Amino acid sequence: LGVRVQTAASNDGVEVGEVVTGSPAEAAGVLQGDVIVAITVKGVAHPTPNAAAFATIMAGFEPDTEIQLSVRRGTTTVEL
Repeated sequence: LGVRVQTAASNDGVEVGEVVTGSPAEAAGVLQGDVIVAITVKGVAHPTPNAAAFATIMAGFEPDTEIQLSVRRGTTTVEL
């Protein structure tokens, strides 16, 4: 994916601390400071309440798996 994350202070997602240049995350429009609240694959949403859950979910996917991110950006939630 190409992000470094930590559990958000609100404890309801993972905050993006860094987006790796040239990564799929950068291409999708993920920004530093975004809070990833869910990952959707093949129509199934997987909540990401903390960094450990995020890592576990991501480890379960094969490389090049297409995913959709639900991202809280300020007061708005966007789908990337």
